[in-house]
Amino acid sequence: MDSGQSDSDLMAALLSGLADDDRSQTAELIRVRGDEEREAALKGHPERNVDVGPRQRASRAAPQTDLAGA
Repeated sequence: MDSGQSDSDLMAALLSGLADDDRSQTAELIRVRGDEEREAALKGHPERNVDVGPRQRASRAAPQTDLAGA
């Protein structure tokens, strides 16, 4: 399977079940965002706008004290 076919299958899967209006808006959003990311990458500025949600890092957390032994 070539890349064009797999891209087409992916788009079809992403857009399946959407109303016509939503499907065309979503397809356009995906196309525009892909173009923007490709352009940024060609300029040497790859974008990584990924929402990873809230997270805590152990190194930033306040140390826990054992109050039972005090």
